[in-house]
Amino acid sequence: MPHTATQHVIDHNVLENLLADGYALLTPNLRLARSLTEQWTHIQQAKGLAVWPSALISPLESWLLKQWHNAVDEGLLVPLLPASPAQLQELWQEVIDQHQTATQGYALIRPTGAAALASRARDNLVRWSVDLNQPACRQQFLFDEDCSAFFAWQALLTQKLNALDMTTNSDSLQALLGCAHKLPQQKIALFGFDEIPPLLSALVDALGESTVTLAILGEPGECKVREYADKRAELAAVAQWAKMISDRPGNARVGIILPEMQSDRSSLEYLLRREFDCLGSNYTSLPVNFSAGISMDRVPLVRDAVRILGMSRSRVDLTDIVALLRSRFVTLSDTNTSAAIKFIRRLFDRGEQTIDAGEVRYLASRSSAALNDKDLPQQGQQGLHIGRIMLELFSQRNLLGKALPSEWADRFSDTLNAWGWPGGGPLDSIEYQQLKGWYEFLDQFAAFDQVCSPMNFEAALQLLNRATAGATSQPQTPESNLQVLGILEAAGQTFDHLWIVGMQAGQWPAAAKPNPFIPVHMQRELKMPQASAEREWSFASNLMAQYLHCAAEIIASYSVQNQGVPEKGSSLLDEFTRVTVTAPDIVNPQWIALQEASQPEYFVDDCAPALDKEELAVIRGGSGLLEDQSQCPFRAFAKRRLGIQPLSEHEIALSAAERGTLLHDVLYALWGGIGDSDTLAAMSAVALESLIATSIVQGLEKVAVSRRNALGVTYFELETKRLSTLLAEWVEVEKKRSPFVVLAREQEIELQLSALSISMRADRIDLMPDGAQFIIDYKSGLCSVGDWLGERPAKPQLPLYALAMEETVAGLSYAQIRPDECKYIGAGQIEVAEGVRADTEKWVKDKMPVKDWEDLTEQWQDNLERLAQEFLRGDSSVNPLNNSCTFCGLQPLCRIDEHPAARS
Repeated sequence: MPHTATQHVIDHNVLENLLADGYALLTPNLRLARSLTEQWTHIQQAKGLAVWPSALISPLESWLLKQWHNAVDEGLLVPLLPASPAQLQELWQEVIDQHQTATQGYALIRPTGAAALASRARDNLVRWSVDLNQPACRQQFLFDEDCSAFFAWQALLTQKLNALDMTTNSDSLQALLGCAHKLPQQKIALFGFDEIPPLLSALVDALGESTVTLAILGEPGECKVREYADKRAELAAVAQWAKMISDRPGNARVGIILPEMQSDRSSLEYLLRREFDCLGSNYTSLPVNFSAGISMDRVPLVRDAVRILGMSRSRVDLTDIVALLRSRFVTLSDTNTSAAIKFIRRLFDRGEQTIDAGEVRYLASRSSAALNDKDLPQQGQQGLHIGRIMLELFSQRNLLGKALPSEWADRFSDTLNAWGWPGGGPLDSIEYQQLKGWYEFLDQFAAFDQVCSPMNFEAALQLLNRATAGATSQPQTPESNLQVLGILEAAGQTFDHLWIVGMQAGQWPAAAKPNPFIPVHMQRELKMPQASAEREWSFASNLMAQYLHCAAEIIASYSVQNQGVPEKGSSLLDEFTRVTVTAPDIVNPQWIALQEASQPEYFVDDCAPALDKEELAVIRGGSGLLEDQSQCPFRAFAKRRLGIQPLSEHEIALSAAERGTLLHDVLYALWGGIGDSDTLAAMSAVALESLIATSIVQGLEKVAVSRRNALGVTYFELETKRLSTLLAEWVEVEKKRSPFVVLAREQEIELQLSALSISMRADRIDLMPDGAQFIIDYKSGLCSVGDWLGERPAKPQLPLYALAMEETVAGLSYAQIRPDECKYIGAGQIEVAEGVRADTEKWVKDKMPVKDWEDLTEQWQDNLERLAQEFLRGDSSVNPLNNSCTFCGLQPLCRIDEHPAARS
């Protein structure tokens, strides 16, 4: 049994006398009621009693709702079904949607958030005894658009509740007030209240034979304030302090008040587990009791269950697919095979965040395992396990049609079973409780039948998502002397030591945040929660006054940086003694000690085995292979020999690579229609405009159908206009050139460097009047001929073209096709076009020792031959060129940060 703190906030003699005299001791919350019940138990045990009368200690609202049930049993009130918070949320959502449809009202950005705010607004109005039927009151709501909309919503909600014979807790208490005088009177003692809403206060007066309010006992404890650099340092200090207090003899009772429980709990829990050595096999042994659970949708086991169900939607989220392939709560036999990796890569290459479920099924069923994979599909099975499951569920069609939530609960369970959820591995005690909680939740999900009509799968899944977000998972943990509580749960509790986290001026007191659905002046006059700065200051001050009596030692802390914003301590801490602290060790001290004690040995191994004939036969790569070798030998080794590629990023539009490909396809079609400079010069503006339009259509036809469907018609209309303007600008550049004939488009070119075969494709080759060839590479980005120079040319593609051509090369050039920056950027033996430089020695300068074009070509031959030989030998050193790491994506593999010499 946990230790009782030496600090008392209530006189035990008074407590014993009141309870013995038949008083009901009422508290603001359940946690304080349990604490007082525990103290009552200690009092009786101290007397040596083995049996004693139970004490009537209860949260005020729970006791009042019990009186409502008594009134119903006595026939004083009509029996109505209390709506659960989740059911009430759905009713609000329904009436808001109904009102918007009927009135064509303004669209809500977050309908779910509006429903929650509306529910709180109605509760506050009832609890503060506001009669909306009064004309003067109604008029106040009609002056504001938001308040007027809410007024209509609450009327619709009342109608729905009446039609369903349901009621809310607030409505039940309001009804109870009308017959409270007919119920037996009760002696009432109130403890721990800062304020009581008028409706509840009136009920206490009506039901109470006599009422007493107990004051908090004793003098304030010793108060100290500590300042930390940021929230992480503050929470680390709290965890270290908790461990230090727990290690002391005496079994002290420790409290930690965590105002931002939802956002800070996971960080604090991790730091506490680290301090108490509960991150490994001792995970379930953390001697800490958290007063609040986490929302069910954040529980890994439940989160993955919802992800599984989402796989049956018409479009599937890519992150969910990847998460399920890594989840230990799903039974998939081939998640670590090369086929699974190839499947993931194909999904990412689509560049979409959500993918059509049919496409996912197709890609998964088409993926095949490599011969060296251990977990091959069984005989007669095709594709990945995830694809077979999706196909099986799709063929069963059990998720089609409309059904009530209770039926959907059964269908959800069948779907999860098909996926092998919750996995084949053992569950620890917390996960087992979470699994049990999930099944209890599904039973409760069936209760939505009372407020919902039959719905399709998509609507049922959305309801499930909302319900799990609103439900709480709180596995049972042993009672502990170390408590982590919210701001309201700590008031009236007793501790030996108390730490209050997050006492920034911006949070204590909190900023006023009036409910948008109640007139602001009404909220301020009635002093409703969060209505005004004065009300919040009063609330925070009274709450702090209660904290000061909770423990003999009270520590308050704050961080001077909150999400990058400078902060000061709350004014409520002005009387606290400031304590100078040293920054805590954010990194686990044990890790630091191990690192300091270790004596690592370093061995530089930057040469892979040389390519043998078998590997050389399957190596594929054009100019990009030598570009990778030049940019960084390790990149070439990882990408070309290990087959490692960074996953593609999601794009809300065509990616830069896709737009580049589209531009190439359009230019291919355009020059197929023009052919030479004479034809271009002879074309009328109308004919040229028509040809450009036709070429764009042909280029767009090569864009994948899935991308066209995903981005929509309007997007490609805009892309067509962009390309039309861009190509019109580019054609003007082409008109300024000397005569030429387009000799080849997308010309295949082969080059042999040592034993390495290089396959390339030139975007365009023009034939000059003297028979020389001009090689052009289309680029939509910024270009520079400087990328061709040096022992390691950053962009060796065009120099490789020059080496591969048997005919005379007049010049090499980028065709930079960018809005307002269209131009040729290149070099050659003659000035083929404006922007193509013929003064080789001058533009090369001191980067390479050459005098003319022939010298430069010979240098390219030597440098590129050497790069090819380095690749063949297995050179894989981490040696990036200039800024080549920027878009590499292989940093986690090469660990460039551990190679300062390479970075320099």
